[in-house]
Amino acid sequence: MPNPRTFEAVVLAMQGVPVTQKLSKYLMASTFSWAKFIEISSALFVIPALPDRLIFHGVWHLVPLEVQDCLTAIAELSRLRSEHQANQVKKIVRLLSGANIQPVFTKGASNLISKLYPNPGDRLLVDIDFIVSTDRFYECVQVLEADGYHPTARGLLNFEKEFGRLSPHSNLNFRHYPRLYKSGSYSGIEVHATLFGNAFDKILSAEAVIDHASIHTWRDLQIAIPCARDQLLHNILHMCEGEYFLLSAEPASLRQAADFPLLAARVSAEEWQDIVEHIRRQGYARHLSLYMAYLEVWLAHTSSPLPIRGIVDRLWKKARSEEHTSELQSHHD
Repeated sequence: MPNPRTFEAVVLAMQGVPVTQKLSKYLMASTFSWAKFIEISSALFVIPALPDRLIFHGVWHLVPLEVQDCLTAIAELSRLRSEHQANQVKKIVRLLSGANIQPVFTKGASNLISKLYPNPGDRLLVDIDFIVSTDRFYECVQVLEADGYHPTARGLLNFEKEFGRLSPHSNLNFRHYPRLYKSGSYSGIEVHATLFGNAFDKILSAEAVIDHASIHTWRDLQIAIPCARDQLLHNILHMCEGEYFLLSAEPASLRQAADFPLLAARVSAEEWQDIVEHIRRQGYARHLSLYMAYLEVWLAHTSSPLPIRGIVDRLWKKARSEEHTSELQSHHD
């Protein structure tokens, strides 16, 4: 079991407002373990961002030189990995463009394309996710497999057991095709038929994301990613989907939570209120309220320019009031 104070130091390092004094106390404590600090930050997928974050908080000088060297080397490796992944995205776009298929890149890939982080290596990208229109889904998979991308035998077996063999007439009621790998490529590819494969698709459908996608000129290519509103909504729903913040006292997806304030800064207050209302109408005000509380606890996102807590608190009370009224009405009937 890691020292809680070491764990909290990682969380503090990822906060969006300067916490120099508090973080300094953690780092200078006699019981503080730099080995555990690195281990925990690695497990939470935020280790590449640490040099920039510790410099931001004004505590880099407290880091031992050998640890500085370690973190700097990891950050540089992540930057190089990010560059290779960017080249992989370019090749995918050109490959699919040749078949007149336009993918819409989501999640980490959309962050990379839209330059969400000044240093792209700060945000660890694992898979390359994108969605395509349902009428081109089968052809898209065929084009990728012809180029050398293939699922693992186990991944394909499990998929076909549940959904059957993919064909032009398949019912695309799954989240994504089995992850595709290509020899010499850094990342697996997930071709999505839906964003969630569950009830959350009613809140944010793949069709809506494709219809509202924005085109970015990136490395001399025209690449589609979700609009700012849909990127933020996807972040919220992805976290709420697994209720990561409820299942554990620890921020199990700290890197995705760290995306939130950067994505939120790209939408207007009106767009934010529209997102909140949209989620409330679908019956998920409680999930949103809990996620906002989670962000405040772990990442001190109270400095967001958007009136997050005030809006959500009012909507949460309204949702509870509506539920109570509905229960009374049901009892009366």
